[in-house]
Amino acid sequence: MTQRLEQMNASLSANIISNNEQPSQNILISAFEQAEIQSTLEKTKLKSEQLTHIPNYDKIPASTRRLKPLNNFLGQDRARASVEAGIALPYSGYNIFAVGTAGLGKRTMVKRLLQQHAKTMPTPNDWVYVYNFKLPRQPIALELPSGQAAKFQTMLHQAWKTILKQLERRFTAEIYHNRIELIRQHTGDEQQLALIELTKEGETLDLEINHSIYSENQDASFLTTFNNPNIPSSSYTDNLGEKRNNSTINLDYVNPLNDKTNLELGAESRIVRTENNYITNNNSLSNSDYTYDLDIYSAYATFGQKFKKIGYQLGARFESYKVNAMLNGATAYKDDYFTIYPSASMTYSPTDKNQFQISLSRRVDRPGLDQTKPIREFSTPRVTSIGNPELDPQFTNSIELNYTKTIAKGTFTTGLFVRSIHNEINRILYPDPENQDQQIMSFDNFDNNTAYGFEVSLNYKINSWWDIQPAIDFSSINQKGLVSVLNTSSNSFDLVSKEVTASAFNARFNSNFKATKSLRFLLFGFYRSGVDGVQFNGKEMYKIDAGGRYSFLKDKATLSVRFNDIFNTMKAGFDGQNPYPQVGQFTWESQSVYLGFNYIFGAGKNKSLQRKQRDNNTKQDGGGLF
Repeated sequence: MTQRLEQMNASLSANIISNNEQPSQNILISAFEQAEIQSTLEKTKLKSEQLTHIPNYDKIPASTRRLKPLNNFLGQDRARASVEAGIALPYSGYNIFAVGTAGLGKRTMVKRLLQQHAKTMPTPNDWVYVYNFKLPRQPIALELPSGQAAKFQTMLHQAWKTILKQLERRFTAEIYHNRIELIRQHTGDEQQLALIELTKEGETLDLEINHSIYSENQDASFLTTFNNPNIPSSSYTDNLGEKRNNSTINLDYVNPLNDKTNLELGAESRIVRTENNYITNNNSLSNSDYTYDLDIYSAYATFGQKFKKIGYQLGARFESYKVNAMLNGATAYKDDYFTIYPSASMTYSPTDKNQFQISLSRRVDRPGLDQTKPIREFSTPRVTSIGNPELDPQFTNSIELNYTKTIAKGTFTTGLFVRSIHNEINRILYPDPENQDQQIMSFDNFDNNTAYGFEVSLNYKINSWWDIQPAIDFSSINQKGLVSVLNTSSNSFDLVSKEVTASAFNARFNSNFKATKSLRFLLFGFYRSGVDGVQFNGKEMYKIDAGGRYSFLKDKATLSVRFNDIFNTMKAGFDGQNPYPQVGQFTWESQSVYLGFNYIFGAGKNKSLQRKQRDNNTKQDGGGLF
């Protein structure tokens, strides 16, 4: 190893000595000393006067105010082209973003190009923001022609100054002080109204007393003719007189025990006295003197609580019912009972826009006065309609499940129900005992029946001037009753039990149009499908109504018009096999025009005292046919 290192050192020393001993023949020459460079420098040499620019002072203006701005932006051709391209786009939603070091003139260039482009565009309209009295935090934007905003502002300030002067003048006038004194005199009326409300907020006591007197006198002439000349025509006349007195007293008390608990108590007294006198020269009918006295005394109590998402209500109504019907001095019907009608409901609201409700109730539908009087309601050559004084009340136990959904512009509601109906009141048809060629239409109580169905409705506001309320419902009821069937062996009629499943579909559509603040229009459509019943098979029914309402005199006066059954399609068609095979149709004056005028006197101070909605619990006269 030592020998190797010595050899390498000796070789390195020899090389160094050899290199130092060579002569310096390859030394570089300066570039400026080359001939080509020297020639170029001589040709491009500048003189001293060429290094200084001396302006022509005669061409420089005394002031720069009249000079036009320099539109050229030195060294920014691409930036200018981009800005001009962005400004030229005829669409909204685009922005121009300029970036660069300070002092380049970005703001000056963009602003100047925008000003040049604006001169080629039409002048935009003015926008003015005015105060919104309903929503103070949302001012109303008004679009005005160009140049009118300043004029509008000036006129508004002038109008305000004028109003201030007028107000100062009015408040210092004698008529103002006279009205102040008049208001003080009316303070007594306000105090009297305040007595209705109790000391606790929301606690109310409402007393309502009504007495009505109804009187009707009807003279009717009947003429029956036949196409067959061998059948003689027949005619008769009759007179029907009716007097009715109805006295009702209602007392309602509401006490919100706290913000989550509410208690309601109430009592009602309803006394009805009816007299009917019937005189006829029809041999198949008889003269009659009929009185119907009804006394109902009831009381109710409901207790409810509402928590964060769940609420419930329990209630009961206690009723004493007494009826006494006299026909020609003899008792035709008499009933006296005491009944309790319980009710319960519970609601669950998982969110503010969804609510579920389940309810249980028991209710009564008492027979109407026209359903009980044994006096001719109407008469045809084949059918005479009379009431049945022996009708019992109809009782219904029901369970309902409902769901309500709040949407952006309205509410959607759907529900299911199951009902057990006892002594259902319905129409019947049987042969006239005095004349087998004619029939008597009356009312009777059917056997216990069960019904179920569903309902769907929508309340939707399409826009500010149009809202609609479509609704459909379906019900199916298992009915049991007695029908008259001809016995061919004895040539007489037997009462035979009959059971059917009656299914009905109903559809309604209500549409309201607001033409102006004071003028509104209404369009209503109704459809009911055909229904198979114990006594009859009813045909479908439908109609369309239209109306309008106009308010004036500061909304104190209202003029209303309504055209019912525009196309005259509301008919009650039917067919049946008992007691005879028959097809018929009942028509009435369903097509009618109503014209009404309403005026509210006074200041309407008592308008806020809304009366409690009540159900008179009376069965509809149609009895399932009309």
